[in-house]
Amino acid sequence: MNLEVKYGLFEKELLLYFIVMIKRELRMYLKLKKSKNKLKEYQGINGTACLTKLTKYFLLLKFSLAMIVASPTSYANNFHEEITCLATNIYWEARNQTVSGMIAVGMVTRNRVKKNTFPATYCEVVYEAKMSKWWKEEHNKDIPVRNKCQFSWYCDGLSDKIPAYDREVWEVSLYIARGIFLDRYTDNTFGATHYHAYYVSPKWARKFRHTTTIDDHIFYRYD
Repeated sequence: MNLEVKYGLFEKELLLYFIVMIKRELRMYLKLKKSKNKLKEYQGINGTACLTKLTKYFLLLKFSLAMIVASPTSYANNFHEEITCLATNIYWEARNQTVSGMIAVGMVTRNRVKKNTFPATYCEVVYEAKMSKWWKEEHNKDIPVRNKCQFSWYCDGLSDKIPAYDREVWEVSLYIARGIFLDRYTDNTFGATHYHAYYVSPKWARKFRHTTTIDDHIFYRYD
């Protein structure tokens, strides 16, 4: 089966990613079985965790194959939508930062998706906000209340349309988002779930652990 022709390059990359992760976890598990107890403790390798990850990736691969065969268009659209949401957040939050700064914002978004205290998808994380009751009741639209959202660009009252003159930066944002989605980057924020610009001092920052500073943003996580 030629996945690149039938289902598109992204679907092929996604399946290959799951296969690579399965091979990696399997190698780790086999290495664990051959290791002595002291070596296991030294390396901090946990057999149960290894098997759990292995099972997870097998299930993801099986699910992905089933979904692609059953409905390749809807399956692809779902993942493309997630990447677009992530790219949109990277663009608006870090379009004037370096590539490292753009990756860092994307990593914060990803770290939130992975935590139980935040929504489970990229789109839900990016567009998490307090919605206006008036807009919902009068016009049946979900419009965020000004300055009542997780990422300020979403509720600043300005247009969220990507300007034509910035298409190159948008393409970079998409490229980075795709890489983060497929787990190609190391987390340069060290697990951060929050950040703010250097020129503001939010009260919540005092309760979090500072992890790093990249470009104009200071990153934090809570332990």
